[in-house]
Amino acid sequence: MAMWLQLLALRVPSARSAFVFRKGPDSAGVSRVAHWGENTEPAEAEHSARQGLTRGITLIRSVGRRFHLIAQPDQYSDWVVVFECDPVQPRELQAGLDELRWGAGWLVASVEQVAGRDTAIVARRLGTATRAVEVCGQGREVVSAAIALAECLVDAFPSALVSVGIFRHEVLSLGARRGDEAGTGNEEMDVRREALVRAAIDQGRVLIASALPEVAPALDLTVAPELGPRVCALPLAGTAGSAGVLLCERFAGPAFTAEELATLEHVALLVGPIIELKPVSRAAGVSRERRALVGLFGKARFKAKLGLVALLAAVLVLLGATGEYQAPVSVTVEGTPPRKIAAPFDGKLAEVLVRTGDTVRRGQVIARMDDSELQLERVKLVAERDRLAQLARDLKDADGAGSSESLAAKRKDIEIRLAVIDERLSKLQILSPLEGIVQAAPMAGGPRLAVQGDQPLFSIALLDGYRLLIEASSADQELLREGQTGLAHFAASGTAVPFTITKITGQDTSSVKVEAQTQRVNTEVGPGTQGEGVIDFGTRKQVWIWWRKLQSDVRG
Repeated sequence: MAMWLQLLALRVPSARSAFVFRKGPDSAGVSRVAHWGENTEPAEAEHSARQGLTRGITLIRSVGRRFHLIAQPDQYSDWVVVFECDPVQPRELQAGLDELRWGAGWLVASVEQVAGRDTAIVARRLGTATRAVEVCGQGREVVSAAIALAECLVDAFPSALVSVGIFRHEVLSLGARRGDEAGTGNEEMDVRREALVRAAIDQGRVLIASALPEVAPALDLTVAPELGPRVCALPLAGTAGSAGVLLCERFAGPAFTAEELATLEHVALLVGPIIELKPVSRAAGVSRERRALVGLFGKARFKAKLGLVALLAAVLVLLGATGEYQAPVSVTVEGTPPRKIAAPFDGKLAEVLVRTGDTVRRGQVIARMDDSELQLERVKLVAERDRLAQLARDLKDADGAGSSESLAAKRKDIEIRLAVIDERLSKLQILSPLEGIVQAAPMAGGPRLAVQGDQPLFSIALLDGYRLLIEASSADQELLREGQTGLAHFAASGTAVPFTITKITGQDTSSVKVEAQTQRVNTEVGPGTQGEGVIDFGTRKQVWIWWRKLQSDVRG
């Protein structure tokens, strides 16, 4: 019974354990008959069994407990089967309940029918039926299922010849034959076998005889008492008709016992629907291409073929492998040119706030332009604009059209001059555009210095004003792009200095100049220091990287 529970668990989704209970003497109590699966608490399953018997519940789930599927077979009100499962989807849950009802009914019916018989005999019968169903269900198509069924029955019934016939589309064919080969190879005996199995299919019942009949079997076959039943033909009934026939023969040794015949009947009833559902596989014709494939992948010259396959696999792996390509370059440190700051317009410096050597911040006021002359000129222009406006109003009252146009032109010129003055007044403060050190500046605190527009007044150098000049090989120059990163190594500092390419010039000619931005590592690295480095060109095919390195070695 435990073996059948195990087989049924394969059809119930996520089944963990199973119990079979029967109503005890007490109307509210149950007794456990069989168990399969994990070592769980039987008290929980017993509680679910009582709920199924008394209240007709088919599903129980509570906090801290898995699903309990409960089935009570029809016509057997004293029996109940409980399966413990993990949580599943509703569709799978319904399928599990359907499988459980079918399997529990068959199981209890089989136990009831053999009640009072020897327990060992019942166990053997159920075990043989379970193994037959299991191996037959594992076959992918009807022939492999028939072969597995025949081999299973030969193991269960020694010295027997088992033949499995397949009945499809009104055609009867031999699916498998296993066991004692003493009665094979005789055409007359094969004709008798075919007549017997066809009679079993046509009559739809089990035919038993002491030997193969010489003529078409009638409804009743005689069994000689001294010989016993030695031939048994059992139809494999499917859902839509006959699926085939099972023929068992025993030429030597004792005849089939009643228990063995009952076991064969159980097997035939169970495997019939399975045989019916299996697809038919047809052997494909051997074409020229198939022969070539067999010759290429067959057993002949296995070591050579295995080496060839390994070589091809290695080539494919190498073609698909990638790596990071880093090209060697020469690096030279160069100082960044200082930034020149010019006067915003023609005038005089009113105040210089920094001196040579001072450190300035970005946006810091470093000087102011004198605005006295601009303010005086602006006052004069405003007064002249107001006077012209008053004169224009007087002439308008006197109806002097020509004079008004002349005055408007003068006023427009004054407005333009005022706009220029206002723009200069907004640029009185001179700001530092960067953070650095003042290298040159007008004298602070001296007389007001007259300056001209765009005249350089200040020279400010960056605090870490260093850049790198990079020289790459001619093969790698076409791969250079702004934004690429790399590492430079200098013997003086002994450390790796990261850099980023900021400018590439002359890429259309034979002379390429590459500039990169970096930071000064220590005082030992200064303008003119040379070193070696690498530029990261990203991911490339490994084969391409090896080929590029080989070319570089050849050029070297």
